[in-house]
Amino acid sequence: MKRAKLAGAVLAVSATMGVVGAGAASASTTAPQIAYGASGYKVKCVQVALNYHYGISMSVDGVFGSTTQKWVRQLQSDGGLSVDGVVGKYTGNLLMGTLNKTGHSDCYAYIPTTY
Repeated sequence: MKRAKLAGAVLAVSATMGVVGAGAASASTTAPQIAYGASGYKVKCVQVALNYHYGISMSVDGVFGSTTQKWVRQLQSDGGLSVDGVVGKYTGNLLMGTLNKTGHSDCYAYIPTTY
């Protein structure tokens, strides 16, 4: 009984915060865009996903500089998106597909998505 109440409370808080379940992953519909000049863990998540997706060895330094922007643009181009070098919801959807394969569930809340 206590577990059911706890699970319900977690779901309620998650829904309130804009985090929804997607199978084993959780994505954020309210995470802000990630763009050139950004820094921190959210950028590391982008860099990890791009490294895995393209089999590259970009530095995972948490700084969204020209190299990260170049690979975000490549992902957008390959994914048929408008190429602007910014991780918005649709680029985030592409990154989430890769993050689901990497096991970096800690990144899900930082990547903007449509789901």
